[in-house]
Amino acid sequence: SSEFALVSLKTLFPATKTWDYSGPSKTTFNIDGKISNPKVKGTLNLHTGKIYGFYPENLSIYYQLKDHILSYQILKAALYKGLFTGKGVIDFNPKQPQISAQLNGEKISLKNIFPKLKNKAIGTFDLKTELNGTPKFYTVNSQITAPKASIYKQNLTSSSLNFKVYNNKDIIIDNSSIQLNNGKEDIALSGNIQNLNTTNLFFTGQNIAINDFDPDLETYSTGNAQLKGWLKTELPPSFWQD
Repeated sequence: SSEFALVSLKTLFPATKTWDYSGPSKTTFNIDGKISNPKVKGTLNLHTGKIYGFYPENLSIYYQLKDHILSYQILKAALYKGLFTGKGVIDFNPKQPQISAQLNGEKISLKNIFPKLKNKAIGTFDLKTELNGTPKFYTVNSQITAPKASIYKQNLTSSSLNFKVYNNKDIIIDNSSIQLNNGKEDIALSGNIQNLNTTNLFFTGQNIAINDFDPDLETYSTGNAQLKGWLKTELPPSFWQD
């Protein structure tokens, strides 16, 4: 068992040198085979860390490196007060390493994701995500179910988010949607996030179920609306932090 800084993995896996992850960690592992093609098995434990603006806690990963293919399983982790698990593979044999992952979240807290919104974001949601591609370009497909979550008094029934990521910083959002208040119609979403900061989001919807936004009302007043708009905003790192 040994302790080391997570960023030191970038020396072992040069293809990840531009990836954004850090934190103190502890690992236990066994190595055998040839120096040119080692076989490694072990576990990695991270009490607190940072991975692209996300801050997982109590992360425990089983990993295996064989024939320059790294496979891993996230045995457990806490993310925004919810449970986070998953598995994936990174194939280092091609010139551009191939990555794939399946990630799951349960009871992730909206309040902890958006602390600046305070009591305007409440409840939890479940998440299923698939990721495929290379470090320079990959696709992400996520399905969200949120039977007990709301933002600004709008109940988040479900969501489908699909996007492409270029160079780990530029995101194209396409064919995505959100369903509110158990309505029959979705809000369609598209747009982009430039350099993980400047956000341009387009949204449209017909016959969308909407609750009254007035926080002083003790009972919900509901109706249906036609939506069409464009949102441009900046997302500085402090937006995600307490």
